[in-house]
Order: sequence, then structure tokens, then C-alpha cells
Amino acid sequence: MDEKFKEECIDKENAVAFKSKIEAKKKFEEYNSNAAYFLEGAKNLLNSSTPNLAPEEGFFAMEHKANALIALHGYNIKSHECAPIFLSRILDRKDLAKKFSEAFKIRVSYNYKLDLKAEDKEEAESFINKDVVSFIEEIDKLIREKEK
Repeated sequence: MDEKFKEECIDKENAVAFKSKIEAKKKFEEYNSNAAYFLEGAKNLLNSSTPNLAPEEGFFAMEHKANALIALHGYNIKSHECAPIFLSRILDRKDLAKKFSEAFKIRVSYNYKLDLKAEDKEEAESFINKDVVSFIEEIDKLIREKEK
């Protein structure tokens, strides 16, 4: 096992190994369903009077999708810090870990933006339609490979 994942996630109980494959599969299905729900919510927000709330929901779609993949590998992630560690160090997908970490920063920046306006939605649209969707598509490929 990767030492950083062990120290930061397992030892601190931010990631817990499932006791059974049935438990892991159930959690995978829950995370996967939530990812779809949050993505749909983010897309709906883009076409509402509050489009700048979409990046927050988009990040959560990414987080749930990453956690679904990680569940297939036998772990329940309890902290957003552990998903990029797992992607980077266990799956050797530094590209996805970087996207995830950057998305977290974007989500936080929207939490603290002042004077959000519906007409200023281009950044939010770009984030959802490019970053979030491409991340989820790539994770879906990894899920399909794992399920084979």
C-alpha cells in the first residue's frame, strides 16, 4: 500500500476498507447515483437564475464519481483530501488528481465570490461543460475497465 495513502487516509480513518464486496458494490451504486444527481443539478442551475451555484454542485458530482471508483477498489472515502491521493498514488492518475484538486479550489472560490450575478455565468458554464463532464467521463472509463 502507498505510504501517503496509508498515513493520510487509512491511519486517520479518512478511508476505510469495506468488509465485503457486497458492501463495496452498494456504496459504489450510491456514490454513482449521487454523482449523476449532482451533475444534473449543476446543469439545471446553469439555466436558472442562480447559475453560479453550479460549480459547487459540479464539484460534488466529481467527488461522488471519484468515490464510486474508489469503492470499486475496496475503500470508502470519508474526506475529500483522500480522493486525489488515491487517484494519484494508487491508480497513478496524477492528471485526474490534479483536475479534482483544481475543481475543489474553484468550488471554494465560488463560495467566497461577492456580487454573484446570473448574467456572469460563462465561467460556471465552462467549468461544468468542460472540466466536470470530462472528469466524469474519464472516471466512467476507469469504472468500466474495473468492472470487466
